[in-house]
Amino acid sequence: MKPSPVTRLEARAFKIPTDGPESDGTIAWGATTLVVVEIDALGVV
Repeated sequence: MKPSPVTRLEARAFKIPTDGPESDGTIAWGATTLVVVEIDALGVV
């Protein structure tokens, strides 16, 4: 089995408030979540 070329994996989550309450008809929320993932493999990010 070959070793993985991935040398770094980083994930961050950010909670971003909305301008006002939002709803889809079943639930309401006041923020959304943004997830950023960086992967370094073979020197490319």
